[in-house]
Amino acid sequence: MNVSSKRLTLDHLPRLSPRPAQASDHTGKQRGKMTAIAWARASHSGKGTVWLCRCACGLYEYRRPGTWLSKPFPEDMCTVCQRAQGPNARQTAPVRFQQWIDGLHSLGLTDEEIARIQALKTKVETRGKTAAEIREQIARGEA
Repeated sequence: MNVSSKRLTLDHLPRLSPRPAQASDHTGKQRGKMTAIAWARASHSGKGTVWLCRCACGLYEYRRPGTWLSKPFPEDMCTVCQRAQGPNARQTAPVRFQQWIDGLHSLGLTDEEIARIQALKTKVETRGKTAAEIREQIARGEA
């Protein structure tokens, strides 16, 4: 159920084969915005199945249902809906990190002091603090 760059999003129901008798029936099961509509095929590995699922927006994507019960994923949706939500934290992390460093520089902290803050990890709170308060925390953290 991981997001994949190879995921195929469809705007119509493709031709489907009947579900084999030995395959579990997941019809109607939901995970996030996705609802299992029909069995599509056996997985390429042969150890599971692939189901055609419909997003709440009306588009279709293929999903493997193996972890639907063991790993709830309330944010599961089609790639179109994911893109509409905007970038995720991993995509914006470099920009936010640079903003944090720029903010510390604007307080008058040096690159060496910023490196010490990073080395101390979560022991130094920088949000809303003055340079003197941050330097005091650095000194306490290194002691």
